[in-house]
Amino acid sequence: MTDVAATVPPGQPLLMSTGVRASARRTPAKTAVECDGRALTYAELVARMNRIGHMADTALGMTPGDRAILLVPNGIELIELSLGLADRRIIPVLLSPQVTAAELSLIAIDSGARRLFCPAGQIDTLREAGLSDMPVTLTDDDGPSGYEALLRAASPDDRPVPAQEHDIYAIHYTSGTTGRPKGVMLAHRCRTLHMLFVMGVNQAHYHEDVRTLAVAPMFNGAGYVAAIAAIWFGKTLHIQPKFDPETTLAIIARKQITSIFLVPTHFHAIFSLPEQVLAQYDVSSLRVIQSGAASLPQATKERIIAHFGPGKLFEGYGSTEAGGITSLRPEDQLARPGSVGRPLGPVELRLVDDQMRDVPRGEIGEIVVRSPYLFSGYWNMPQARQSSFRDGWFATGDLARQDPEGFVYIVDRVTNVINSGGQNIYPREVEEVLFSNPDIAQAVLVGKPDPYWGEVAVAFVMLRPGATFDPDALRLWAKERLSPYKVPKEFRPIDRMPEGSSGKVLARELKALL
Repeated sequence: MTDVAATVPPGQPLLMSTGVRASARRTPAKTAVECDGRALTYAELVARMNRIGHMADTALGMTPGDRAILLVPNGIELIELSLGLADRRIIPVLLSPQVTAAELSLIAIDSGARRLFCPAGQIDTLREAGLSDMPVTLTDDDGPSGYEALLRAASPDDRPVPAQEHDIYAIHYTSGTTGRPKGVMLAHRCRTLHMLFVMGVNQAHYHEDVRTLAVAPMFNGAGYVAAIAAIWFGKTLHIQPKFDPETTLAIIARKQITSIFLVPTHFHAIFSLPEQVLAQYDVSSLRVIQSGAASLPQATKERIIAHFGPGKLFEGYGSTEAGGITSLRPEDQLARPGSVGRPLGPVELRLVDDQMRDVPRGEIGEIVVRSPYLFSGYWNMPQARQSSFRDGWFATGDLARQDPEGFVYIVDRVTNVINSGGQNIYPREVEEVLFSNPDIAQAVLVGKPDPYWGEVAVAFVMLRPGATFDPDALRLWAKERLSPYKVPKEFRPIDRMPEGSSGKVLARELKALL
């Protein structure tokens, strides 16, 4: 019998650059990406991606499989470098421009990177990290041997792309909240399928004239894929190098932005602006607002809908390893308070106990998933990947319950649960209640060791402008809305929540204050 599959010629591989290159054939003169007044058409962007590939091969002596650290802020250089290098099977290691010297040193050693790309402002960090001998290409060097000169000397011509869809397109290092940072390996196929299902199918707006604003850090998996999707589908990407709430609103109004991805801390900063400032900017052009990376309090959702309008907000739940897991669509935002939606099309989701037995609907269990776009493993840590899977299902470490219609409600991280006097307190539940207090802008609940109770709950609260900190009033207010054992034993004011480079609040730093 003839093997039909063997007789079918291979097609173009599904790569992170595939849609960009197709768009350059279709609409070469269209603006692909814009940042700080500089713009590239699709034809220009692809030519620079090609030049980067040739530059890496010839001038820099890099070969397939090499790793290159990109210590590059949000901007055109990050887009063109990541795509151009990945097409040549050179693996970008995307790091926060705010990485510490200690973290950079550890990751450089762990990844075995052969070259580092960064602006000149990062040189001191490299020296402090002990990386003075690492080959470096300065992305803002306009000199005769700088980045632009190297690109000009390289060929803009395309050539058969050696990368295949199961090749690693990038390594994203985790924040290291539970130990040493882990390099999450993501294949081309993994993230292109994520874009197709999470954004192309679920949000279903790329058939329109889309203008996306990239605000979230693009070194982060969610921020990167939300930005790349715009040019993968042939639309226009505007990049804001550094987040500022009023600047974001001004760009939306001036550029008539239609879609944006923000994390909860971005929304909190926007709504901390005075009402007269918010009213200055026409944001009616927005049609899709994505929120992810951390849970979005219901009170904040209501404020988003009231300000930006109904029918626009999508909340996603996922992880760097698993990609998009669930989505709460606009029509369900107010009808399903506290939910993160239902599993996306190709995602199988279960809630299980510690014996991998399914828990009944309505009861709390750990989320385990499997899908066609899970990660490929942890760099240099094969055992870590094995331990993150249970019977072939990826264990997220998140606790949740599911209602009869399949909507998922995240309870908390397994590691965040506070056990006080034998009672489990789930911080997210308490934080949701505190967020609805009109005086509170942000609230984070952490556990504090206690000789009698084992642990007690402490609430760090950031107040809205003009509010007065009154712990007794907050405690009475919480008692009216929570079971007695869930009421924080202590309230502490804080001027600013400690945040990681991806915008998540660092609860471990709050615990350190205790």
